Amino acid sequence: MHADDVQIYLSNIIGLSEDLCARLNEDLQNISDWAERNSLHLNPLKSTVLPIAKHDIDAASLPPILIGSEPLKYVSKATSLGFVLNSDLSCADHINQSVSKIYFTLRNLRLSAAYTPTDIKVKLVKQLIVPVISTVVNLVLFALDFV
Repeated sequence: MHADDVQIYLSNIIGLSEDLCARLNEDLQNISDWAERNSLHLNPLKSTVLPIAKHDIDAASLPPILIGSEPLKYVSKATSLGFVLNSDLSCADHINQSVSKIYFTLRNLRLSAAYTPTDIKVKLVKQLIVPVISTVVNLVLFALDFV
């Protein structure tokens, strides 16, 4: 049996990262114990920790986060439901990924542009490009609500 994509969010006062890490380790131990009792296995190699703060975080100075005795890897960005989250909650990584996706798609469509009727080109752009642009625009508008 497998359980995927569980996310744990904890917050704390700035400067109390050791307390936050201890609370997270306690929660992970409880989850690990429950999973073991129910014949489930947590995979520390597929688990990561994304510390989020307004200022730069030196992950090397943070206490290890463990599943069992295995330390989890600290990362500066992670993907959740197709959205790229980074440690400062800026949209830059997600926007860059979306722009790359649009560029790649347009480049591939251009290869057959001379042989594709205009109505098919319009349909392809509406199906492949517009949803990505729409997502980025919605993201930017959402982010502006918090500024």
